[in-house]
Amino acid sequence: MTKTDPLRKRLIESEATWLVYGQGETAVEMPSSFGSVELEYAAIRKGCVLLDQPQRATIRLTGDDRRGLMSRLFTQELKDLDTGMCKRALWLSKVGRIDADVRIVEFENETYLDLDRNIASASVDSIDRYIIADDVVIEDITGSWRRLALHGPTAQTLLERLTGIGALDEGAAVDTMIASVRVIIDRQDSLGVPGYELLIDSSGAHTVDEAIIEAGEADESLRLRRAGWLACNTARIEAGWPLFLTDFGPDSIPNELGELMPDRVSMTKGCYLGQEVVARIYAQGKPKRLLAAVRFDREVVTGIADDGSEEERTIQPHTAASLLDSPDGKVIGAITSSTLSPMLGDVPIALVTMKTDLATEGTVVHADLGNKSLRGIVQGQLRFL
Repeated sequence: MTKTDPLRKRLIESEATWLVYGQGETAVEMPSSFGSVELEYAAIRKGCVLLDQPQRATIRLTGDDRRGLMSRLFTQELKDLDTGMCKRALWLSKVGRIDADVRIVEFENETYLDLDRNIASASVDSIDRYIIADDVVIEDITGSWRRLALHGPTAQTLLERLTGIGALDEGAAVDTMIASVRVIIDRQDSLGVPGYELLIDSSGAHTVDEAIIEAGEADESLRLRRAGWLACNTARIEAGWPLFLTDFGPDSIPNELGELMPDRVSMTKGCYLGQEVVARIYAQGKPKRLLAAVRFDREVVTGIADDGSEEERTIQPHTAASLLDSPDGKVIGAITSSTLSPMLGDVPIALVTMKTDLATEGTVVHADLGNKSLRGIVQGQLRFL
């Protein structure tokens, strides 16, 4: 049975449609759209969207030794992590595989870890095993705190009106109030526009949600809309923002992240769990596969719509489709995320994992569509826009 979020009634009133994220006990329902994916996407680019994020989990660490513990366990250098700062890091297994992709939000007396809901419980159990004589308390507070987000060019203006706080740099965080409810805000531009993650006490989540919507309705120039996963997923692929458990996962090593690796891994810090594997492959020069981005040719086909009329649609390679080195050639990788990019004229784009030797700008690849293939070209970076 899936778990429902405390804002469900309000979201249903806003005509949300739903999809299920995850499986089993960790599965949760999340909004897929609120009636028009196209308008939601337009608001991401020209205004601001309010996004509910029940698929995210939050772990809180307290105690004087928490920074030392994180430094020993996580891949990123944390010596300069100070109050009001965020960093991304990886939590690895002993053999260097990625167990979690973590965003660390630091304050004077507590640290918040943002990670995928599906691996929160296992992460707490794993980290807890390394707390021996340390003054550290670790708690999974996902059930008592909610995550929302605001993304878009007008998001900062909206937040400033609600909080009185000025612009935040990317990677900065602040502990503030909205409508007398405590809200922790940090900046993360995961959709290619200014983005602000909101961590809210669940008892006040409805109040904050209402305050945001009312502020947007009071000023039409903010162009605020609710948005679901479908519009935001398109924007995050355009932004070249891979997701853990989607574009990489527990079978991946940090070296396969390519251009993302420096953002999450320090090659100069002291020991951390799994470091030996990461350092050895780094010294050898390259892993066997890499994350990459592919822009495909746009091909339009004619089909039959639900009402029986003819319609044209652009061919989109599906997730998990194989990448080939020629139309009928050898498998060299696989698509992990794909979409049709509105900003690029509705062309298909995808994040992929592929053989390192071929993951270079200009390499021609072909997506296996079963009865045919679709030609694409490897981009020089993950970001398309």
